[in-house]
Amino acid sequence: MSGYSSISSSPRALAATPFITFYSFKGGVGRSMALFNVAGIMAGRGFRVLVIDFDLEAPGISYLLRNQAPHGPARPGLVDLLEGAVSDGDSADLFKCTPGEVVDAYTHPYALPQDLIRHPDGELRVLPAGRLDERYQRRLDELDLSGLYREGHGQPLMAEFKKIIGESGRFDLVLVDSRTGFSDESGICTRDLADHIVVVTGLNNQNIEGTAAFLRALHEATGGKRDLLFVLSPVPMGEDELMELREKAAQDAFAAAWQRPVDLNARIYYHPRLALTEEPHVFRSSRGPLYEAYAALERRMSASVGLGEIQLRKEIRAAIGSQQYGRALERSRFLVKVDDGTSFHQILRRSMMDWKDGPELNSFLEFLVEHLPAHTSLHRIARNLHDGSHPFAGRVYERVLQQTPNDADLRGDFAEFLVSVVKDFDAAEAHYRQAIETDPRNIDNLGNFAIFLQTIRKDRAEAETYYRRALDVDPDDGNLLGNLAQLLLARGHDEEGLDALQQAFTAHSSDGEEGEEGDALMCELHFYAYAHGGDRWPDALGALKQLLTRGARSPGWDLQSNVQRARDSGHPEPEFVAALADVVADAAPLATLDGFAAWQQAG
Repeated sequence: MSGYSSISSSPRALAATPFITFYSFKGGVGRSMALFNVAGIMAGRGFRVLVIDFDLEAPGISYLLRNQAPHGPARPGLVDLLEGAVSDGDSADLFKCTPGEVVDAYTHPYALPQDLIRHPDGELRVLPAGRLDERYQRRLDELDLSGLYREGHGQPLMAEFKKIIGESGRFDLVLVDSRTGFSDESGICTRDLADHIVVVTGLNNQNIEGTAAFLRALHEATGGKRDLLFVLSPVPMGEDELMELREKAAQDAFAAAWQRPVDLNARIYYHPRLALTEEPHVFRSSRGPLYEAYAALERRMSASVGLGEIQLRKEIRAAIGSQQYGRALERSRFLVKVDDGTSFHQILRRSMMDWKDGPELNSFLEFLVEHLPAHTSLHRIARNLHDGSHPFAGRVYERVLQQTPNDADLRGDFAEFLVSVVKDFDAAEAHYRQAIETDPRNIDNLGNFAIFLQTIRKDRAEAETYYRRALDVDPDDGNLLGNLAQLLLARGHDEEGLDALQQAFTAHSSDGEEGEEGDALMCELHFYAYAHGGDRWPDALGALKQLLTRGARSPGWDLQSNVQRARDSGHPEPEFVAALADVVADAAPLATLDGFAAWQQAG
């Protein structure tokens, strides 16, 4: 018994990986098949699942593993691991190896069919009962679990085993196939290993009475502190009246034994394949009533251990509210496996509400963005983040462009973001050009690229080309006409510029555009008229004064090239034009104009 020098008499804190034991009082109710089909569905959804065959006297799941690779070497398993701990002491694998090494040596992968895989992160591994050779029964006898428990060593040994599996970090959950009846193995599985128990039972008298007796014993041993999920199996089709009577008998017996109401709505209906083959059903078919029964059981079980979609969303919202972004990320890694990603839109928006730069939050946001699905609202999220100058807008744009690379509107918005927030002008230009190549008649992209060329690249000739391309699409766009007029007047092309300015005034009158955008455009147009065409529009300054006095502005609009051109062309009030440009662009207060006679005399 030298091995017990490595096991404390009281178990240490266990890892958070939930252990779920599947128990039935009698065999023949499809317990092992229910467990393995559920395990397959969960692994296909992206969870890392370990199945432990603890039915040591009749290890059915171990035969499934052997049947997958019938010519492979004998596979060590649970009996080998525990028997080694008893016989070899500190030199046993359970004590000398790291948790990861124990997992690698004693658990074995079980291949999933491609049709079952919904998420690439999933994995199904099996810890078999042990090497099923001629010495298996001898090793099981030498292990002598009953004797270990009588001597007080069994419970610490199982606690150490559970701890090592949890600390490996290799599994999201562990499913344990228990021995039937009142055996020592079933007690270990349901009392010492289980955080949750799935009770699989038939509805005949033996199953009901035996399961009720088990529940009474479990309640006495645990004080009722176990989460139970009941599964009726196999449920025959038809016989509705008798089914109702037997279900009522089970309901009453189980509730009395467990001392609280029980839910018997989970059920697996009888199917001939259950009696004819050991092949897990969901590995062969992903449709039909039997598959749906296993899938419904998997959803119930996932919810019972906190891995259901609703619970995960609540936990993530709570974590965000308390700024526990590491916790939010950990739960989101599970949510992405059970949700199509739609929930991440709301989560992302909520996370941005009180954004503060930090590594935990940034990692969380990166994960959300990476897993956002193709969805029309993604563009809106990116736009909202863009408007708030949020640095993660770029990541959202990149994500959507991976999904919809030919969305010219989106690519143009991304180029605008790169200009206004990131200041990556080379990347912005590349995206503008690609967006225009994708949709040569997209007026917004043509106009914005022209502004970029004019204000950032200072390439007025090419900017004029793109303004004119945009006006070919919409000759009556007042903003485009105003921008072209500004460019032409700044370049000294006065006749063309003033004609474009007149067209802009006419277009605005026809459009009747109101509000801040309309006022901003009129500020710009009246400024150009005063700076370059005072003779043609003698009332321009008076109209501009009225607009500015009531608060109209064109924030950030660059008018300096027009100021310089006004100086060069001999405008009679060049300093006033410069001050006026600053006020129009909202770079100076209105009061700065009070010292100019021209302003005082304006209508």
